[in-house]
Amino acid sequence: MLQLFERWTGEATPYGEEEEWVVTGTDGCAVRDCESLRSRFLGVIDSGCNITVRCVRGNRVLVTSPIEGWASIKNEEGTVIVRRAKPLYCPLAEAMYSDMATSMLAHLGLGGMVTFLSLFLMHEETKKRK
Repeated sequence: MLQLFERWTGEATPYGEEEEWVVTGTDGCAVRDCESLRSRFLGVIDSGCNITVRCVRGNRVLVTSPIEGWASIKNEEGTVIVRRAKPLYCPLAEAMYSDMATSMLAHLGLGGMVTFLSLFLMHEETKKRK
């Protein structure tokens, strides 16, 4: 089931409201000029610092503060380097999967979680028909 969650992390969220995130990587997080990992390096935000994120696209976030640029959510080893400061809340998911739901919702955001729940419910309906 976790693979299904991860499958939807590549979904782009539209530009919109900014969210508070926090840098959790031990070496901080690198910020680049563009979404591409090959773009110009702008600097490193230290671990523990709060950042403001405007957009999530796949494994990348558009940071608007304290420096403007793109950062990775996970490093090459799959370790989370930045995460939402406050996990999003979804009552239905919370009721269904409590701890797992909170963790996944924090990573996916509301749009990804709604997509997952839709797929999950369709899967359950298919199982009932068999």
